[in-house]
Amino acid sequence: MDQKKRILVIEDDEDVRYLLGASINEALPNVDVDEFENAENGLAKCQKQKYELVITDFKLPGMDGFDFTKKLGEHPLNANCPIIFISGYFTELEAAKNVQYFENLSFVDKPFETSQLIMHIKMKLFKDELS
Repeated sequence: MDQKKRILVIEDDEDVRYLLGASINEALPNVDVDEFENAENGLAKCQKQKYELVITDFKLPGMDGFDFTKKLGEHPLNANCPIIFISGYFTELEAAKNVQYFENLSFVDKPFETSQLIMHIKMKLFKDELS
């Protein structure tokens, strides 16, 4: 039996965090989702748990998504984990800054269609199976 894939969701807006978790669980029942409201708690979990994908907001209280990606890259367990940024505040410059830390990034603008996000998730989680 295949082991379930794991996704970490970091989103400070409780409604959006709930929508993300519920949408992923409905579309991908063989995926486990851990949800956190801030990057510090998500990063602490990443030190103990391997993830196949991280979905994070860019603007977060405390540590923002940009700093989170840098720190995640310092932890061997999840250093190469694909990341999907979701935000309504992206600029091309901010996106370009993050590409230098991880080559496996996707960006989804808020507001987003759930189907669009699920497509990004499937492309990241199952890219080896699709090729």
